[in-house]
Amino acid sequence: MLDLGHISDGEKAALYRDAALVVFPSLYEGFGLPPFEAAAAGTPAIYAWRASMREFLPRRGALPSLEVGEAAEFVASLLRDERSRAALLEEIQAAGRGLTWHTTAAGYLELYRRALERPARPVPRVLVAASPAGAKGLSRHESVVLDVYRRRPAFRAAVDGLVRVGSAATGTRRALGRRRPTK
Repeated sequence: MLDLGHISDGEKAALYRDAALVVFPSLYEGFGLPPFEAAAAGTPAIYAWRASMREFLPRRGALPSLEVGEAAEFVASLLRDERSRAALLEEIQAAGRGLTWHTTAAGYLELYRRALERPARPVPRVLVAASPAGAKGLSRHESVVLDVYRRRPAFRAAVDGLVRVGSAATGTRRALGRRRPTK
């Protein structure tokens, strides 16, 4: 194994472009960007069939196992078969076409839109007390967040837990109870 140390973006692009195949056997990857980067440079990749790779990448590029002999034979068979590499490259590129920042942002906006369409629920005292201006006088952004808080149980539970932990740690709850509203 050769450790290249830190490589620049240009060097990384050249390595992807000039490789016959990228091997990415990560077991605990948050998303699995290297196979998509390699495919964007025109090089197919193989990967462990775990985590995000299982969600986003085609089965064709998945290592058959993590046993070295089986993995080595899989790599060797792809290196010998240009058509299989080309098919794998096309499948990875196809899988990546919809994975854009624009699509991600649109998905979040749709999620927020649906959350805002749900019926409003009362706001627990702990959250209103933690707000510097109480329930009135909030900015537009704060109002939207508060509205999502009212409509989404999971978001509400997470926020309530954070507020309770923070209040307990700093004594904020007692201090907020004595604070006079600002004008």
